[in-house]
Amino acid sequence: MDPFEYHDRACGGCSMVADQIAHPAHLTGRETTLAFVSRAPFEKIEDLKKRMGW
Repeated sequence: MDPFEYHDRACGGCSMVADQIAHPAHLTGRETTLAFVSRAPFEKIEDLKKRMGW
């Protein structure tokens, strides 16, 4: 695998963690903000977001 290809696709581990996060209202109720950071292009994140129902 091309080492640069990795940054063009979603990380399975990160996607799994993101999918397990509780409803944001639980964080908001505790005045907490959660942010994910990725090197993947935004378009690929949007595609994953739609597929996973985030």
